Amino acid sequence: MTMYSAFRARKFVVPDLPPRHVPRPRLISALAAATERPLTVVAAGPASGKTVAVSEWVRSRRAPTAWVSLEPADNASGPFWGLVDEALEQVGRAVPSDIGGGRPAPEETLERLAAVVSADDPLYLVLDDAHVLRDPGLVQQLDALLQLPLPGLHVILSARSDPLVALHRYRIAGLLSELRAVDLAMSPTEVDDLIAAHGLALDPSARALLMERTEGWVAGLRLSMVRMESSDRPEDFVTAFAMDRGSIGEFLLEEVLASLDPHSRRMLIRTSVCEAICGSLADAICDDTGGADILARLAQGGSFVSPLEHEMGWYRYHPLMREVLVHLLASEPATLRRLVNARAARWHDERGNLVEALHHAVTAHDCGHAADLLSRGAFSRIFLGSGERVVSDLQGFVQTPRSHLEGDVAAGTERVLLTAAQAAVAGATGEMTALRTQLLLIGDEPEAPGTRMLADYARLVLAMHDGYADTATMVAERMTAEDPDGPFGAFALSQIGAIALWCGNEDRAIEYLTRALTRAHGLGMTPLALECIGLLGIQHCSLGRVATAEDYVMEGSRLVRSHPRLTGRAQAALFVAAGEVAIARGRLDEFELAMERASDALGNGADPALSSTVTLLRAKALQAVGQYVGAMTLLVEDPSLRSPGSFNLVTVGRTMTAELSSLSGWPLRPPDEVVAAAASNHHVSGLVGIARARAELASGQLDSAERHVRRVVASSRPAPSLPVLVEAVLIGSEVALAAGDERRAVERVTHAIDLGNNGGVVLPFVEAARRLLPLITRHHGLEERWPIPLEGMTHEIPNARTTLPESLTDRELSVLRWLTTTLSVSEIADELCLSINTIKTHVAAVYRKLGVGRRRDAVARGRELRLL
Repeated sequence: MTMYSAFRARKFVVPDLPPRHVPRPRLISALAAATERPLTVVAAGPASGKTVAVSEWVRSRRAPTAWVSLEPADNASGPFWGLVDEALEQVGRAVPSDIGGGRPAPEETLERLAAVVSADDPLYLVLDDAHVLRDPGLVQQLDALLQLPLPGLHVILSARSDPLVALHRYRIAGLLSELRAVDLAMSPTEVDDLIAAHGLALDPSARALLMERTEGWVAGLRLSMVRMESSDRPEDFVTAFAMDRGSIGEFLLEEVLASLDPHSRRMLIRTSVCEAICGSLADAICDDTGGADILARLAQGGSFVSPLEHEMGWYRYHPLMREVLVHLLASEPATLRRLVNARAARWHDERGNLVEALHHAVTAHDCGHAADLLSRGAFSRIFLGSGERVVSDLQGFVQTPRSHLEGDVAAGTERVLLTAAQAAVAGATGEMTALRTQLLLIGDEPEAPGTRMLADYARLVLAMHDGYADTATMVAERMTAEDPDGPFGAFALSQIGAIALWCGNEDRAIEYLTRALTRAHGLGMTPLALECIGLLGIQHCSLGRVATAEDYVMEGSRLVRSHPRLTGRAQAALFVAAGEVAIARGRLDEFELAMERASDALGNGADPALSSTVTLLRAKALQAVGQYVGAMTLLVEDPSLRSPGSFNLVTVGRTMTAELSSLSGWPLRPPDEVVAAAASNHHVSGLVGIARARAELASGQLDSAERHVRRVVASSRPAPSLPVLVEAVLIGSEVALAAGDERRAVERVTHAIDLGNNGGVVLPFVEAARRLLPLITRHHGLEERWPIPLEGMTHEIPNARTTLPESLTDRELSVLRWLTTTLSVSEIADELCLSINTIKTHVAAVYRKLGVGRRRDAVARGRELRLL
């Protein structure tokens, strides 16, 4: 028997549970099931909750459990088995001294243990921090004990890495149970309990982000709680990164990285530039060998390196560990940071991973390599392909000054390639000023097909933006001929369809957009498919085919749900189509929500036509509820309706302005140039006819108003769209009523109702109800058939912004909506292509205008004001 020592005795005491411990019945049950087998291994990285979990399990039961807390000094046969003997004494299982007979271990150990355990009287032996047991002789003795387990003996090994005993043999024999880091990670419910135990209240988005960053790592969560509970703004610590005392960064640096050998530590830091890493890639980045062995050892050793599922030999770093590694890499010279990224770019390029290669080439400021990758397929994959991989700092690539490139790119074809690549990226990201500048520098037509395609893409985007329909069509047709079955050809088809849509050629628009949609689906170009779906919805709805348009909106919504990472510009057309369907149906609340989403998705207004459509639809909604001045203000102030890139929508805007003026009591006929422009576009021609009829009716010129109505209604080559036709017939009923011909007025209202019911068009009746109310109420049949409740004719579009002393700008509203997500400030900045400081300025303005001091309150206030 060993002499008692208080210091030594602590090694046999089941550790206390930590303050504000959160019970975890899930783990207790898992351990209870696991310990039915002779050997249980609980292996995970530092501070992952192994000891606490096993301690809680021990305290939850009454079976005899001997506990040994191991240290490096115990890594030898004599000290180790002496500790086991003392642990058995502590639980009343002292080993008789006459058993064993001085035989060598492990035979003596087996005999002595066999004397105190049996199937009827089981014993549980916990060896905490078992990873320190690495002595070959001791490992062999343990292996001998575990290979032929004694009946009733259950051994629990808690370790940072797999013990050196032959786990594979025990696993095959069915003798082993295992709990790993994924099992020990806290669940969302347990995190909620931990937050409550610390007296904190986090909004769901902050909690979700905390879970994402920590991945349930117990120590990371507990350290976060301690930091947050002393702050008035706990949400700030969810996104904050710190290396000061008591921080997660300090823990990882001192407890994990400091324990690694310099070679492994250096490899981790340099390879932190990658989201996923394998041995070959690590070797290339570090210009070294042995990366695969180091990664496998670190993954086994619980150093926050995890193997990727279904990707043999690939690993990833825990998000918080990677933050620490990136922080350490940032302290290295800039030349080294560029070098490791350049090496990663070359490695990925050699294996055909063009998008990953581009990410690293841009980060390395290797503009020549980046341009080459863009021309060989990276551009189409990022901007025309799935849309689910974002490459950061492409804006920096576009704005790199030519003087900075002299050492990177040789003269001649390589410089032309770089300029074309910069122009194409500028066009894809809406940097129109840079796009114009780069196109001027391209000069003659590039000879290389890849360079020529990038240049044509840039030219097409600029021609669309500037409203040069003939130029855009010519470039698009050239692209379809040169890339008939590829992504650029599919994109060009969609642009021919868009030109036809905005210029009023409905049949051509539907033909080309449908072809582009089919091609996009076949090539997996989800963003382009989504845009085509939205544009087809807009086109069909404008023709009065509301049910067809609604089918397209539903199809687009399904596509978005199946590709949740699709955001921004790709969804803009779909939101516009959804809004147009909603307003056609008279669902104004639903319409306003769709318009808000469309405005956010359009961002910096790189698509004047879609931006103009949003404004026109908003103005139409305001007109429907009698807010004529507000509608006119929208039309006059929107710069996109003065942009050539809005094509015929500029004329539509001026026509609507004239109609609104007449409705407001100031008869205004459409200008002659508008009438002339409408002559070649039957849709705009119908709108002009309505505006002229409104002006004549407001002036009391009933015969002239009647003539204009008849021209619209009687037009047959081609016939007016259903919404235009319904509105013209309703105006005709107003003209007849003003002339005292009630019978004709009733006939026309009845005809309008029939037309609207057949096509699902409701909006014209919202506006007409106010002016035709006396007629409707005098004729019971009309009142019963009127498509909307008459009491709803005074319904106004929700506009909670007017309740604020100072309204939020469009950008501030966009930022407010992003605050409802789980994204951090830096991630919001990436999504909106703005700097972090700019986003912080907008957030501060949102807080000030809403009268709040933190993110959660801003979201709550925004919902209260119906801004969200």
